[in-house]
Amino acid sequence: MGSVSLQHIHIVTEDKYVLANWYVEYLGFKIVEDLEKLGEVQGPLVISGDEGQTGLALFNKKDRHSSVGTNVIPAFEVSPEEFVRLFQKSMTDSKLVMFDHLIFFSFYLKDSDGSPVEITSKKYQEVKERLEREGIPFEPMLPPS
Repeated sequence: MGSVSLQHIHIVTEDKYVLANWYVEYLGFKIVEDLEKLGEVQGPLVISGDEGQTGLALFNKKDRHSSVGTNVIPAFEVSPEEFVRLFQKSMTDSKLVMFDHLIFFSFYLKDSDGSPVEITSKKYQEVKERLEREGIPFEPMLPPS
């Protein structure tokens, strides 16, 4: 069997341009220009954080779908610097919790539609040092027994 990689995730929203702007502001995504014409009609507005290798295909609910959201939680790997910056930017959410998975860190925030998004970093030691320097608490996740 050949290798398989993720191409995109469908997300249904009330307004694909509003949701795209959230991903641009928070995660530095960009609209995939060669697919932008699809978004001008009933097709998706495709955005990417890695030069189009993978993406989110944003659909307006009224165009083709009956409900908003996705039944998956997209997880995005970011640098240690970006990880701490995004956590600090999102700290106004009193329910925000940092998780130490012993080999990577993660936290969950909500996009402009209220759908969960996981932010992760596998650069464990670098993130841990940054969190400790900034005085940001984290909850260790115990390995399964």
